[in-house]
Amino acid sequence: MPVGSEMIHADRTGPHLAPVAVPEWARRVDVSSLTFREREVLLALGECRTNSQIASRLVITERTVRKHIESIFGKLSIASRSHAAIVALVRCPEIEEAPSCTEQGASPEDVAG
Repeated sequence: MPVGSEMIHADRTGPHLAPVAVPEWARRVDVSSLTFREREVLLALGECRTNSQIASRLVITERTVRKHIESIFGKLSIASRSHAAIVALVRCPEIEEAPSCTEQGASPEDVAG
């Protein structure tokens, strides 16, 4: 196992899958800059949802989902859905416990999609 890594279960639900090493970069990514909606999209990416599935779940357009994903990639300095999924899996508790969007100063438009 690489130095500075920890082990997680790939599906976060139980021991039936082999644990995987957590990349150091995934623990260092600053998710605090993400808006409430971007956090929702990131968690959906962690569930390997398609843009269409994310749009349906959040009641937004696929174009809006794409824009949120672009913003997530930029803010987190990542370049793939796979990297986003890793961040979502590793940082899920932190992402889910984030302050509400109004506490972060998000606009109602951001919440609406």
